Amino acid sequence: MDNYIYQDFIKDLQLGYEFEFTIDDQTYHISTHSNGLFLTHNGVSQSYSSYSSLTKKAQIHHKTLQELFETNEITIVQIY
Repeated sequence: MDNYIYQDFIKDLQLGYEFEFTIDDQTYHISTHSNGLFLTHNGVSQSYSSYSSLTKKAQIHHKTLQELFETNEITIVQIY
């Protein structure tokens, strides 16, 4: 998805969309459930109570999602 930036991600996250993305050829998922959001990689999930909590606390390779977007390390595969 060309030109998909962090601000677009935040808007879609707030609307309840779910994501599949890759970092270094590894697949990750963000899914929404009634009790929060989950960041999943290789069958292991981390849970977050809100999108705000996810964006502030979630880290992959010691970087926040915002840092990964800003350094173009995230490739969005699918938004659903």
